[in-house]
Order: sequence, then structure tokens, then C-alpha cells
Amino acid sequence: MMTSSRLHPACPRLGAAVAFLIAVGGFACTGADVRPTPATGGGSGGAGPRQPTEPADGGLDAGGGSPPIGSGADAGMDAASSDSAAALDSATLDLGSPAQAALPLCSPQGGTEIRLAIRVAGGGPAPPGTGMLAENGWRFLMVDAGCHAWLLPSDNDELLQLTLSAAQQASLEGALKLGAWAGIVVPSGGCSDAPDVSFRLDQQSLTGSACGAPAGSAWSDLIAAFDAQLAALGAAATPVAGDVRYLLVADDGSNLDNRPPARWPLAIPAATVAISTQSSFQYRPGGSQPATASDAAALRAIRTTSKNGTLPGAGGTILDFTSIIDSQGTRYRLYIRDEVPFAGPDGLFRTDLF
Repeated sequence: MMTSSRLHPACPRLGAAVAFLIAVGGFACTGADVRPTPATGGGSGGAGPRQPTEPADGGLDAGGGSPPIGSGADAGMDAASSDSAAALDSATLDLGSPAQAALPLCSPQGGTEIRLAIRVAGGGPAPPGTGMLAENGWRFLMVDAGCHAWLLPSDNDELLQLTLSAAQQASLEGALKLGAWAGIVVPSGGCSDAPDVSFRLDQQSLTGSACGAPAGSAWSDLIAAFDAQLAALGAAATPVAGDVRYLLVADDGSNLDNRPPARWPLAIPAATVAISTQSSFQYRPGGSQPATASDAAALRAIRTTSKNGTLPGAGGTILDFTSIIDSQGTRYRLYIRDEVPFAGPDGLFRTDLF
């Protein structure tokens, strides 16, 4: 893994209690600020692509490496990957016009089956706690047959929902070239430790690296269109107010949060559900705790997100946890995310989604 002493300006957030440096595309991000952002330019390494599946094929895995930051990976492109990128750019097929490409996204009969599923997921190691927030994806969009959509703009955001209007449905169909994915050549390689982007419409699917594709290629254009659609829908959607998942980590004394700690709000003693800082580094997806009904509401009331997590006097650092103190005076870090309605008992996406 590459190392760097430079702190990229896109890395203002300190989500872990310890200084946890991860080299991403030649830049070091501190704490929780290893979230993937759209990137262009070449790179090498990372997970290989998967081409469009035939209708009989099943879902796709998400994976890859640590999230890319801006164009930091561009500097890491070597001559060989430059040649590969040029060859790919010339081979990438045109996707056609939206009118030709679009398929009906929603059914007149409605239904709860997830028709469109897109997520950015995987990557290299994340700081303790942040991995739980992003275990279903750094960001995602799900649309069912009844045109109801769920979206996560960022792992440190609330889960949002809305029912698509006819105009929003048409915009998704056109911008994402639904029905024309068979004409997309997914790049091989990508950026080192980059996450993957997975697209599925019904039984057709694509997955590949979130960065490294030549600018203007069909794959990079598709990813850019997804990001634009996610932002537009997020501006119109409203937060989900259902169950939550949480992870409580014992504070090891390195917590830099200067906000007053919140009181532990649940009846269950904090010490019985908390894990140690050391254990948090070995967190595996599905290891969070569920909270429903009034417990979920109590946790949501003290939740830290990108909207309220800016640390006072810390140069724009945004936290992704809430500092907690229990009745014994013991301190913890509390990470909370919304439960998704298409998850299994462990809080993870059902396997049929991708």
C-alpha cells in the first residue's frame, strides 16, 4: 500500500478516535475521511471488471479497495496503464440516445421488487466504526417496481426515500441509459484499493472500479450520471424514520470530540453492548446491534451525521460518531445508521439485490 504524508483537502473528517492514516491515490486521509468520491484518470490494480450479464445470470458482488480521493490516482498511472486506457477509450461503445436506450423502470402494476439497484461499495480498510456505516455501501440507490426509491448520498448521511414522479423516472431512464448497458465496455484494473460500482436493472448487471476509466468513456459517463441523479433525487427526498443499526465502541482516551457527550439513552447497559477499540478494528459486516421503535427514536435523537457533525474550531472536521457517557461515567463512541427495508436479519443487503 502506498503511503503519503500529504493530507488531501477533501479529507476534513475525523471519524475514528485515533489517527488512522490510509493512503488513497497518493494522499493520506485521516479518520473517517476515506469515503470514495468520483474520480477520473488512469490507475492500476484494484478489482477486475465484470461485463454485462445475460438475463439468466445472477447478481454481482461489490468490492475493491480503499476509496479514491479526487484525481490523486492520476499521478500513479504508469506507461502501461496509459496504453491500456487509450485502447479502452477507443473500444468503448456509444450508448445511444435516451429514447432508444430507456426501458420501463417501473411497472404499472407496482410492486415491491427492487428493479434498479446501484451502489458504490467495498474498498480498503476503513477506520473503526466507519466500516459499519458503509457496510451496505458508501452510497446507493434502490428503486422498486412501484417507483419508490431509497437512497444514501453518503455513509454518514440519513437514508432518504421518495416516490419518483414521471419526470424523475424518465430522467433516470435516460441518464443511466437503461437498456443499453450491453454496449458498455467496463475497464480492467482501476485505481489501487478503489471501491467498485455495481449497477443492476432487473437481471442485467455491470460492475467495475469506481475510478481509473478514461474521461468520456461509457463507463465513466455512467458513473458520473449516477452521481448526478443521486444528488438530484437526494435534494427532493425525505429522511426515513424507521429502525436503526448501531455500534458502540469503548473510548480509549484518544477521542478528539470537544462536544459535550450525550447520555446513553437505552435501558440496556452500555457496557453490555459495547466493544473494545481493539475489537473495532476487526469489525465484520453484520456485527452491529439493531434498535427498533422507541429505542431507535432515542438513538436517532442523538445521532451524528454530516449535517450536524462539524467539530467546532477544528477547521471543518466532520465527525461520524456521537460521544457517549453512561451512568458509570464511562465514555464511548456511538455510530448509527438507518436500517434498510431490503436487508436481512444482520442488517446487510439481501443477496438477491446484486
